[in-house]
Amino acid sequence: MSDTIHGVSLPDYAAALGAMSTHLISFDVIAEALNITDEQWTEVCTKYQFAAMTDMSTYMQYFGNPSLSPKFSSILSGSEDNASSGNSTFSQLMNNFAGLYGNDDEDDDEEDEFENIEPVPDDKKQLLAFGAIILHQHPTDTFEIHGYKSDLKAMLENAWNITENDDAIETLDWLKEEGHRAEEAEIDEDTQDDIEEYEKALSPLKLNIDEKGSPKDIDAWDIERIASVARYCYAAGFIDQQTCLQYLETAAKMAKERYNNWSEYASSFMTGRAFMYGGSPANFAAVILNMLSDKKSIWNTYPLK
Repeated sequence: MSDTIHGVSLPDYAAALGAMSTHLISFDVIAEALNITDEQWTEVCTKYQFAAMTDMSTYMQYFGNPSLSPKFSSILSGSEDNASSGNSTFSQLMNNFAGLYGNDDEDDDEEDEFENIEPVPDDKKQLLAFGAIILHQHPTDTFEIHGYKSDLKAMLENAWNITENDDAIETLDWLKEEGHRAEEAEIDEDTQDDIEEYEKALSPLKLNIDEKGSPKDIDAWDIERIASVARYCYAAGFIDQQTCLQYLETAAKMAKERYNNWSEYASSFMTGRAFMYGGSPANFAAVILNMLSDKKSIWNTYPLK
């Protein structure tokens, strides 16, 4: 299984978006640097459209500092001056990465903080077990999200087209009512390769597939994304805590109706990712196996049933 498409990796994709957004680099220059056509770029975007949610650390690292990608390091030298004068809806994002560029403007720092996040009610802390796979790089006992609020907003816009409350509710309702579980999985050679790699990484857990190699259940893939998107949207200020908790309650209800334990939930999630997204399973498989084995993990603190 290849972790690139048309020679473009997830870091390259994130760096390309960051270069266009924060440095105002034209798409023609981006396409030349990546050595791809418009049509190939569309395929790249299709492959990586959910990458920000499933590997946020890598995505934000390269989105915030595109020059980390060798494909853009040379063309980005000296581009910051252009960014300050360009007419773009993204031009203000340069300030959002103040920490990365050594800007000590306290006003900018204050505007970029997650000031809206409130403590988790004691009787709701178990709900943070949902979304814990995708959000493994963030705290499991609070609603806090590492990083900058502006980075999170940019990620939600790029990955989910969420820029306001209505977008957030529409996306969360789609995940709740339909999601990828309503779609028919496409099975090809690449999918078969993915399945083998996922099962190897996830062992001793098994994917939820039948004797023909088709997925039997991928619902947890959508359930996990309901919880993670709700938390992201709350941290970004697009929904309030009450609304976030309502969607977490929905995720919990859906999971408890379908699975007996976290192992079953994890198998369903990884099956959905293998069939509907692909990508390397190593990171999430390691997170899952650790949460299942660590007696102090949130999954063992709050059993599914």
